[in-house]
Amino acid sequence: MKQLLLLRHAEAEPARPGLSDFDRTLTPQGHAQAQAAARRLRQFGVHLDALLASPAARARQTAVIVAAQLHLDAVLLYEPALYLGAAATVLQPLQHCSAAARAVLVVGHNPALSELARELAGNPPGDEHRFVLATGDLCRIEFEADSWSTLAPAAVRAVTMAR
Repeated sequence: MKQLLLLRHAEAEPARPGLSDFDRTLTPQGHAQAQAAARRLRQFGVHLDALLASPAARARQTAVIVAAQLHLDAVLLYEPALYLGAAATVLQPLQHCSAAARAVLVVGHNPALSELARELAGNPPGDEHRFVLATGDLCRIEFEADSWSTLAPAAVRAVTMAR
């Protein structure tokens, strides 16, 4: 069984003139949300084999806080494809994960993360809002597959939201 964990970056400062979207950093509430996400991951009892994050400041900061709180040995990689891409784009960096990796955390953005969670859950009718990740929300997707490149709805065994 493999686990893909999707974490939407924690709360960031609002957009303002002179500050690019890419450079928006976490608010104090965002720091607290990232720490709470690390606690939820610890409660899951997951040992992360890889941590992939968008290179945007708010995602980088979220990933660093989570890694520090969990005392991770896993390598933290910044993947440009995770910045404001589509759901399918989120899956691209997973192609490089070792088949031996059992749990991977992806820290990214909406709408891509929510769209991916919904797609992997099989787009349940009437459940469109269940898989919307707010800032700091976590989604755990458990699936049966030999490699990360074969992740598809048919392989998914469970999709769990943690808020």
